[in-house]
Amino acid sequence: MRENIESNPIVVIQPRYLSVQQAAKYASTSTTTIYEWFKKGLPKIKANGTRVDVKDLDEYLSKRKLISYQNEM
Repeated sequence: MRENIESNPIVVIQPRYLSVQQAAKYASTSTTTIYEWFKKGLPKIKANGTRVDVKDLDEYLSKRKLISYQNEM
């Protein structure tokens, strides 16, 4: 019997730790900007190259959005 595709959705698992290139793609920015964000406080992890925790990146982006919004008021 054939299974309906809708009954078995495809789940994409996002890795928790991203390379600088993956973090840039995730944040829709450049790797240069990610390195600038490290200088401004974005936490980084030195393991198998430089890594960024997705949770830290989300939090950093949320704070930047809030700051940007407050500056527009």
